Amino acid sequence: MEDIKIGGFQGFKYPAIAEFFTLKDFLKPVIYTKRSIFLEKDIQKVKHIFCCPRCNKEADHEQGHGDAYQCGKCGLKRQSFGNGLYIWDDKKRPKVTNTSDIDYFKHKLKIEISIALSTQNYELVSEFNDIFNNAIKNIPK
Repeated sequence: MEDIKIGGFQGFKYPAIAEFFTLKDFLKPVIYTKRSIFLEKDIQKVKHIFCCPRCNKEADHEQGHGDAYQCGKCGLKRQSFGNGLYIWDDKKRPKVTNTSDIDYFKHKLKIEISIALSTQNYELVSEFNDIFNNAIKNIPK
């Protein structure tokens, strides 16, 4: 299946669960031959193609600055900025292993709630409220 574009530059931002990598770590060099009209001979050129970090599928689109895609084969999502690449999977949440991770998520949550309140996005505030209520109900006693 073909990769799906899920967002463009300044129209989409990767989620907080995204992991940061270097884009060049997932570029595969492909050598191809091209006929030079000036030299009148075949010359070899190298093109770098992005490969999915999970399934190694070659991308159907060039990874442009700020563009976000979902792999058509495994569903892994990615967004690049310069030589940085953010990768995430909505189905797999990160495991919280220590208190610094918990503090980080608390900080990110405070920012998101603050933004929702300042922009008067009451639908999102209501979603946060539902999430908190469900979490409190499911706390083992």
